[in-house]
Amino acid sequence: MAFEDMLKYFKATCHTLPRSGKSLLVRCEPQSDHYLLDEYQFTYDPRWFKDQIQEVLSFWQGSREPKFVTEEERWKCSFCKFAPKCPMITSTSRC
Repeated sequence: MAFEDMLKYFKATCHTLPRSGKSLLVRCEPQSDHYLLDEYQFTYDPRWFKDQIQEVLSFWQGSREPKFVTEEERWKCSFCKFAPKCPMITSTSRC
């Protein structure tokens, strides 16, 4: 997906989300058989959502440096193809 297409997708998604205080339901299910894996219901906060999108886009647009995962998310390092060259892993033995 091209970067411009991704921006269009996020813009369209933001316009379809409800106003603040509304409850959203997200269902996780495989496309093949629609078996329900999990459901999450939460209150939508448009400011938080916009801030999260801006944070991600600032990286992809090159206006901020990448960030390392938090201590609680270091398990992700074992799946990362960049782990052998990661300065965080070479400076600590905890990843």
